[in-house]
Amino acid sequence: MKTKFLLFSILVVLFAACEKPNTPDNNPVDNDSIPGGGASEPELGLTLVKFTDVKYREQILAIDFGTYACLRGSEPSVAEELIVGTIPYDTQLPNGYWVINWRWSSSFIYPSYNVLLPDKWQSFTHWKQTWDMPGIVMPFNQYIEDYCAVKRRSIDKHLSLNQDVKPLEEYILYAIPSVWWQYSSLNDIPDEDKDRYFNEIHQQDSLHAIYVQRLTEIINDGDFENVKNCK
Repeated sequence: MKTKFLLFSILVVLFAACEKPNTPDNNPVDNDSIPGGGASEPELGLTLVKFTDVKYREQILAIDFGTYACLRGSEPSVAEELIVGTIPYDTQLPNGYWVINWRWSSSFIYPSYNVLLPDKWQSFTHWKQTWDMPGIVMPFNQYIEDYCAVKRRSIDKHLSLNQDVKPLEEYILYAIPSVWWQYSSLNDIPDEDKDRYFNEIHQQDSLHAIYVQRLTEIINDGDFENVKNCK
């Protein structure tokens, strides 16, 4: 009985984002299957995806619930209005991988549970949205060739950067910022907290761009294998 209750609790947390109350018949997602350890990963990094065809970048990657699909259970890293209208994979690297924008959080790929929908990301309007399942479900390896995580710290170590930073600087560079998952909607942000909230987002946008550029340099130097963590 305790085991069943624990399993149910994990499923509730993992899939709470869906509007429909049904519980899937499969097992909970194992964080070990997520590059970098998923949402519980204590350090920031870049999550990379290589598609078998770039056209699949435009289609929604969701969780298969059998009769419907929805986005993964962990909340996005920012208020949902700040990602609506965008595609998670925002930058293509020289080696063909696409970088998932930090605003979409790090736990995005679940090979055993993902389904590629015919719906485009432009149809995404809110996090608890659901979609009809496609008539034919394409196997994961037919639309995603590979997925990886590269930690910011690994990038800096490889480039001999930020090796002697103060604790506060280290926190800003590598730790999960407090802005992550703090507010589900912009409407939830108190007026007195808005400046801090958007300043943190601006800071992380800038750092994300910096680390994408640093990883690009590593790739161009032929050293990608030394920093990647691929499944």
